Formats: sequence, C-alpha cells, structure tokens
Amino acid sequence: MGNLFRFELTRALGGVRFRISLIVGAAISVLHCLTDVLPLVKWLDEWKGDPFAAPHSAYRHWIGMDLSTVWPVLLFMVLPLLAALPAAEHDWCDRNSGYLNQIRLRCEIWQDKMAKTAAVFASAFVVTVIPLTVDFLLTSAVLPCIAPEPASGLYSITDRSMFGALFYQFPMSYVVGYITFDGVFIAVWTTLSLTFSRWLNQRFQVILAPFLIYLIFYFLGIWSETSNIAPMAILLPFQPIANISYGIPCAILVGLLLLLFVCYFSPWRSSDEM
Repeated sequence: MGNLFRFELTRALGGVRFRISLIVGAAISVLHCLTDVLPLVKWLDEWKGDPFAAPHSAYRHWIGMDLSTVWPVLLFMVLPLLAALPAAEHDWCDRNSGYLNQIRLRCEIWQDKMAKTAAVFASAFVVTVIPLTVDFLLTSAVLPCIAPEPASGLYSITDRSMFGALFYQFPMSYVVGYITFDGVFIAVWTTLSLTFSRWLNQRFQVILAPFLIYLIFYFLGIWSETSNIAPMAILLPFQPIANISYGIPCAILVGLLLLLFVCYFSPWRSSDEM
C-alpha cells in the first residue's frame, strides 16, 4: 500500500506537466509583482512623517487582495486547469492502456483508487498554493506588512465576510489560512476528473472537466446574479461577494466528496474492475 502511494505521488509530482503548472502559476505571480507591485515602491517615501496617511501594504496589494488589476482573475481562472494537469488523467490512462489489469494482480482496486486520489489531491494542492505563496512573499519583500485598518475603507473585507474579524486582527493568519483553504478547495474540485473519467472518451476531456465545470458555475453565477455559487467568488481572498456564508463552501466540498465516492469508489461502479 505504501509503495503504491509513493509510486502515484512520484508519478504526479515528478512529471513534466507538474513543472509546467508550477512555472505558469509562478510566472503569473511574478508578472503581477513586476507590473503592479514594484512600481508602488517609489511612493513609500511620501508617507514618511504623515500620521494621517497609510502607505501601501503587502496585505492590500498581493494578488489575493488586488482589486484593480486583471492578474487575480487570470490566476484564479486558470488554477483549476493547472491543478488538473499533473495527475488528473492517470486513472483514465491506466484503464484504457490495460495497466489496470496488472494493478489487479498486485493490490486491491480500492487501494489503487485511494493512491490516485491522493496523488490528484496533493499535486493540485501544491500547484494552487505555490503561486499564491510566491506572490505574497515577493510583495512583502518590497512593501511593508502594515496591518489593515477597518476604518480606512481600503479593503473589501467586512464583518459579513468569511474570516473578516481574523483579517483585521491577525492579517498574516488570514493570508496563510486563505491560501490553505484555496489549496484544499481546488484540490477537492480537481477530483471531478476522477468522478467523471469513466464517461469521458479522451484524455484531454478528463483534464478539462474540472476547469469547464468551474467556468459553467462562473457564468451561471453572472447570468443568474447569484455570484456566491461561483467557486471563484469563494476562492478570491478579497471576497468580491461580501455575504458568503461558511455553509456554501462546506456544502460544495461535501457534494464533491459524495460525488467522488458514488461515482469513483462505490462498488456498483466497479463491475468492470472486479
């Protein structure tokens, strides 16, 4: 069992597509810092000695809290696709190449499925967390980490936002916690590739499935004017929708895990794998 987990994790985290995903995500973060964060450094001296002015803060201008540029939308739009690249289609490939027949001789099918699920989750989590962490580290390297003030009106976080009190009391904990939350959410979302792989005919369909469903919810939210159902509205740390309750992301995560169990792990879906 342990060897199987190590094999699938090495297969996911050691592949070329995992490196490509990291490079693309990190490139977006670096470009954001070069084009929209670094130019702000020249204005820092103007706030020296002024007790009524607040200088630019890393908590306001890292990509998760940037309200004024296209970079956050671009990054969070492509993250589900980048997260699916390293390992999403491994189950589909093994089933269609005949490798699954060899796996049956070495272990139980459920053990292989657990290992593949862990590989999909781990690779998606890392691909999500690394670009966000890189961006915050680069931003905080050139801008001071000045604690946000609720009365300043510079931030979109309110008392109705998820973890709103945490943001103003312990902003670093908010950043770390929200990056972790995004990593877990997108990692679970990426398991949709396993959920629907049995009904898809092409490898690229398996990789694109989580991304396309993500886009469908995004456009449905815009069309129906209920953007709180769009995963992007939940994932963006600056929280464009202020009244999102904790129950919405929890319900989505529970629904995704139930789908994974019913469509991927449930014995009645394994008639061709016995």
